[in-house]
Amino acid sequence: MSTLTLYCSSKNDETRSDGLVSSGAWRIGKDRLEENLGATVLLYSGKSEPAYRGGMIVGYEKASGSYKTDRYNVIFEEDPSVVGDTRTTFARSKGAANPVIWI
Repeated sequence: MSTLTLYCSSKNDETRSDGLVSSGAWRIGKDRLEENLGATVLLYSGKSEPAYRGGMIVGYEKASGSYKTDRYNVIFEEDPSVVGDTRTTFARSKGAANPVIWI
């Protein structure tokens, strides 16, 4: 299992009424999400900023909207212990442009 890291400068994640968190729409392969259920997701707001939110991936749902390719909302159970994670800060500060990085 991998850790999914998302660079969310807009911070469009939200806590749902069931207490789970939805990440907002991302272009991520459905198969990749399926094989990483139970893995960790980390949300970062800036290239040199530590993770501001994250937790265990418990599901995903197809995002609504008119996108050229399928996009999914990553659904996760929040875990405050991952706040402050810096595993992808270095890659992002060195110019990694993709907002989705699996580590």
